[in-house]
Amino acid sequence: ACSSLSLTMHSFGQNLNLPQSGKGNNRFSDKTGYMGKSKRSSNSPKMCYNAVNNWHLGWYSSVIVMPTVSSWEGSVVGLAEYDISTADQYVVVRIEASQIGGSDDYYVSFNRKKKETCNSETTEGGDQVLIHKQGDASYEGRSDLLALLDEGQSYAIETTDDRLLQIVVSSIDTSTSPGVATVTIGFERSGPTGTPTSQPTKPPSVAMSASPSSLKQTSLAPSHNPTKSS
Repeated sequence: ACSSLSLTMHSFGQNLNLPQSGKGNNRFSDKTGYMGKSKRSSNSPKMCYNAVNNWHLGWYSSVIVMPTVSSWEGSVVGLAEYDISTADQYVVVRIEASQIGGSDDYYVSFNRKKKETCNSETTEGGDQVLIHKQGDASYEGRSDLLALLDEGQSYAIETTDDRLLQIVVSSIDTSTSPGVATVTIGFERSGPTGTPTSQPTKPPSVAMSASPSSLKQTSLAPSHNPTKSS
């Protein structure tokens, strides 16, 4: 472990009871932070723990927000620049299961990749918005990486009451200091509240009830030619 920086930091995280970070069926495949897959390098990569781990650490409570998700828009900055963030900028946005049903909590973060910072060599999702989840259904409490989002992209969470919670990346600006991702969170209906149980029992009254038996197009056509005037 001493010859691998990432394995050392992974082991250190385990001692702090941080959950492992996976993706899909692979319990270590989240490469956005140290609790995923390790590399055999003694001095790289320089990166951070992911948003789920940072929540558990409790080191950044002043820059963590748990919004009312029915309607929220805010600025998300990377952990690499949290020390220069302002009061209305956040490192972690946590969406609690109590707001959407189910047992999974969701986490939104901006994986700012910047030279000469603690996250200068993140190996996945650099300068993208990350979506993670963690809950009772996770393998041994691990966190799962769900999405890597660029500006203009979104991720939808289906709730237990047939709604969609949309997480939208409105913009990403890395030309500023700190770099900022503007994120909007809100509900929308996933579809109609119900589907018809059968076809209509009758066609519209203006439609023909049967195929015409002659060249007449509708029953409103004249039944015979007009009589000649005298």
